[in-house]
Amino acid sequence: MPHYYFDTYDGREWIIDDTGLEIENLEQARKDAHHALADIAKDELPEGEEMRMAVRVRDEAGEVVIDTALDLKTEKRA
Repeated sequence: MPHYYFDTYDGREWIIDDTGLEIENLEQARKDAHHALADIAKDELPEGEEMRMAVRVRDEAGEVVIDTALDLKTEKRA
Protein backbone atom coordinates (compact mmCIF):
# COMPACT_ATOMS: atom_id res chain seq x y z
CA MET A 1 0.00 0.00 0.00
CA PRO A 2 1.38 3.47 -0.89
CA HIS A 3 2.69 5.73 1.86
CA TYR A 4 1.72 9.43 1.80
CA TYR A 5 2.74 12.41 3.92
CA PHE A 6 0.31 15.24 4.71
CA ASP A 7 1.97 18.60 5.37
CA THR A 8 -0.48 21.18 6.72
CA TYR A 9 -0.58 24.96 6.77
CA ASP A 10 -2.81 26.48 9.44
CA GLY A 11 -2.63 30.08 8.27
CA ARG A 12 0.57 30.76 10.19
CA GLU A 13 3.08 28.00 9.56
CA TRP A 14 3.69 24.73 7.73
CA ILE A 15 3.67 21.59 9.86
CA ILE A 16 5.69 18.91 8.12
CA ASP A 17 4.46 15.33 8.43
CA ASP A 18 7.46 13.07 8.97
CA THR A 19 5.39 9.97 9.81
CA GLY A 20 2.84 9.68 7.02
CA LEU A 21 0.11 7.13 6.49
CA GLU A 22 -0.48 4.11 4.32
CA ILE A 23 -3.36 5.08 2.05
CA GLU A 24 -5.12 2.87 -0.50
CA ASN A 25 -4.49 5.16 -3.48
CA LEU A 26 -4.01 8.75 -4.62
CA GLU A 27 -7.76 9.40 -4.85
CA GLN A 28 -8.19 8.41 -1.19
CA ALA A 29 -5.23 10.64 -0.27
CA ARG A 30 -7.00 13.53 -2.02
CA LYS A 31 -10.17 12.89 -0.03
CA ASP A 32 -8.16 12.68 3.20
CA ALA A 33 -6.47 16.00 2.37
CA HIS A 34 -9.89 17.62 1.96
CA HIS A 35 -11.05 16.23 5.29
CA ALA A 36 -7.88 17.57 6.91
CA LEU A 37 -8.64 21.02 5.48
CA ALA A 38 -12.13 20.90 6.95
CA ASP A 39 -10.66 19.99 10.35
CA ILE A 40 -8.18 22.88 10.17
CA ALA A 41 -11.00 25.27 9.25
CA LYS A 42 -13.06 24.11 12.25
CA ASP A 43 -10.16 24.46 14.68
CA GLU A 44 -8.49 27.63 13.45
CA LEU A 45 -10.41 30.87 13.48
CA PRO A 46 -8.87 33.64 11.40
CA GLU A 47 -7.17 36.41 13.33
CA GLY A 48 -8.00 38.90 10.59
CA GLU A 49 -10.41 38.98 7.73
CA GLU A 50 -8.55 36.53 5.50
CA MET A 51 -6.93 33.18 6.09
CA ARG A 52 -5.44 30.53 3.83
CA MET A 53 -5.25 26.92 4.98
CA ALA A 54 -3.53 24.26 2.93
CA VAL A 55 -2.56 20.62 2.77
CA ARG A 56 0.09 19.22 0.49
CA VAL A 57 0.46 15.50 0.01
CA ARG A 58 3.85 13.96 -0.70
CA ASP A 59 4.54 10.45 -1.91
CA GLU A 60 7.18 8.05 -0.59
CA ALA A 61 9.86 9.76 -2.69
CA GLY A 62 8.98 13.13 -1.15
CA GLU A 63 7.42 14.47 -4.36
CA VAL A 64 4.35 16.67 -3.94
CA VAL A 65 1.45 14.87 -5.63
CA ILE A 66 -1.45 16.99 -4.33
CA ASP A 67 -1.71 20.65 -3.36
CA THR A 68 -5.04 21.75 -1.97
CA ALA A 69 -6.03 24.94 -0.18
CA LEU A 70 -8.98 26.66 1.40
CA ASP A 71 -9.30 30.44 1.55
CA LEU A 72 -11.55 32.03 4.14
CA LYS A 73 -12.44 35.66 3.59
CA THR A 74 -14.74 37.84 5.63
CA GLU A 75 -16.16 41.01 4.14
CA LYS A 76 -17.92 43.49 6.42
CA ARG A 77 -20.90 45.21 4.87
CA ALA A 78 -22.25 48.35 6.43
